[in-house]
Amino acid sequence: MIRAPRPLLARLLATVGGDLLRALGPDPDPGATVESIAIFDAADQGVPPAGALVLGVGVGESDVAGVLDRIGSHSAVALVLRLPVDLPDDVLRQADEAGICLLGLSPSVGWHQLITLLETVMSARTEGASGAETLGGFANGDLFGLANAICALIDAPVTIEDRSATVLAFSDRQVEADHIRIETILDRRVPDVYTSADEARGANQAIQRSVGPVYLQPIDVGDDRPTLPRIVVAVRAGDEFLGTIWAVVREPLSPDKNQLLLDASRLVALHLLQMRAENDLAQRVRTDLVAAALQAGTAGRDALQRLGLADRPLVVAAATAQRGADSGALEKPDLQAHSVAQLQRTAAAFSLHLAMSWPGSAVAIMNGLIYAIVPLQRTEQADLALDRTCQQFLRQRAASTPLFIGIGRMSMSPEELLRSRVDAERTARLLSSGIDGRTVARSVDVEVESMLSELRHLAAADGRGPTGAYARLLEHDATRKTTTIETLQVWLNANADITKAAAASHVHPNTFRYRLKRLGEIGRFDLEDADERFALSFQLRLFPPTDFPQRPPDADTH
Repeated sequence: MIRAPRPLLARLLATVGGDLLRALGPDPDPGATVESIAIFDAADQGVPPAGALVLGVGVGESDVAGVLDRIGSHSAVALVLRLPVDLPDDVLRQADEAGICLLGLSPSVGWHQLITLLETVMSARTEGASGAETLGGFANGDLFGLANAICALIDAPVTIEDRSATVLAFSDRQVEADHIRIETILDRRVPDVYTSADEARGANQAIQRSVGPVYLQPIDVGDDRPTLPRIVVAVRAGDEFLGTIWAVVREPLSPDKNQLLLDASRLVALHLLQMRAENDLAQRVRTDLVAAALQAGTAGRDALQRLGLADRPLVVAAATAQRGADSGALEKPDLQAHSVAQLQRTAAAFSLHLAMSWPGSAVAIMNGLIYAIVPLQRTEQADLALDRTCQQFLRQRAASTPLFIGIGRMSMSPEELLRSRVDAERTARLLSSGIDGRTVARSVDVEVESMLSELRHLAAADGRGPTGAYARLLEHDATRKTTTIETLQVWLNANADITKAAAASHVHPNTFRYRLKRLGEIGRFDLEDADERFALSFQLRLFPPTDFPQRPPDADTH
């Protein structure tokens, strides 16, 4: 399919709607096109790509002039600021002279909602806008074009939704709708409270049973906010239910308009079937390319070339939604706990988020893990910037299923990319075990914990456990209900400083000395021997006492 030109900024704003995003100064240049969405990061010295619509997250009124200086010289087309904002005339002139349209974002709209909304509109308009193949006069997959055509036919703003109530496209004129429609578009799906209300009143059953459009009375939301009626028609391919078209109306449609809506649903069905086939094929191809790239070798080099990632510094990120995942779980994940559909939605959202700051990233699901091959625009502290990007993604989806993201080392070759993959997998596995509550980490930041985890797995596989003095102390605590291990931990944490250890234990130094003496007698080790201390410290980390509440089997033999 031929890729269409990027959307005009003015058209993008018209589609999103003036209630959500409005110009703070002159209208945008009629010829300005939006090439990408970028998030301004004051801590990142990088610059947005040309044609970027820049989101000024955390940018205050006093910061705007400086931000314009940074992004203006790189041909950004717009800067979005959170309302309310009152900018002086000289800043407005500065933006106008730089060719940057200043936009205000409604206080009720979250940044992540805006990102998702803009990317949805952009991807739909560019990838389905001017292909050589058409269905019913519309380019394959141009659901936004179809939505606008339906809006014009029945004179009402519409949404096209899939069977799980996710918004696939919406028409212009949404400002004529109610707050339910606005919330639906911002979240890209119908809020649960409204789907539950429709379920309770039998609306969903009526829609799926009816062969034509169904008129629904307004939902009572229990407050003073007005709501409007809906006209809904199911989108079907034979007996298969594919989704719905929802129109916000003020009264029932005429018979002619009902027929137009029904006819339109059949055309939408053809596009949805075509899109599903193309998406399935494209996703399979992309997954195969990512898998090949992560295997190194000649196939890996070819795959990177096809992904547009050859001869570039790259980093692999791996994400798992499984808590306590071990290496076997990563290879054979329990997808009953985290469904394939949910994993796919998470991967799509992660891909969308990475595209904001890391254009060209390739994301795919393999063996129950989400992998991302991320191209770096620069090498200095790029992994730290990626760490921040991943943390931001997790904050935005805090209410969803927990996710753990590991970031590998930077790679400059296909062979090093394989190493980065192993790093990322190992780190994700470690984080999912809940070592310290973190959900994102670079492999270099958890190297010691990672090595201990690997040694722990090797020891468990060989049936090995605590030995020597440590085993004897564990046995004593298990059989006598004593706390020698606790005393040992306090002493080692104090670097063998009795005064500090006594203070930490809230006892007199002489009392702690006595406890320490008993410790040496029970464990039969020399407190002054550095090697003995290291062995005890190492085993404390390798075999945490909480993992051995019972008597160790080898305590009598060491």
